[in-house]
Amino acid sequence: MADKANELGDVVSVYNYLYNNMRSEFYFGSRKGAIGTYEQGGGNDIDLSSLLIAMLRYLRYEAAYVTSKAGFTENQIKSWTNTDSADIAHSILASQKRNNQIVEIDGSTIYFYDYKYVQVKDAGKI
Repeated sequence: MADKANELGDVVSVYNYLYNNMRSEFYFGSRKGAIGTYEQGGGNDIDLSSLLIAMLRYLRYEAAYVTSKAGFTENQIKSWTNTDSADIAHSILASQKRNNQIVEIDGSTIYFYDYKYVQVKDAGKI
């Protein structure tokens, strides 16, 4: 993990590497941590955030967890969960004990879930 962080060297490169090479998994809470997530090639939003934070902190960036409610369209949740049904996708995401809400906005259904992600302060090094 440290070698890969060194190879990538900056915030955008680390993020893009994880985005393109790690898979999303659906389970409640943290199960793997940063190392397990890296070694197994995927995790949920919490474990993927742990991995991103660990790699960025190794590179001496100030990074921290943030939890927020994020909104997704039907197509986004179907793509995220690799399903053909928004109802099934919503069931998968809601089963993770995420706070959730479904809202109609201008004729579109938007699914809101608590989501863990990473904030990097000014992308500047400590």
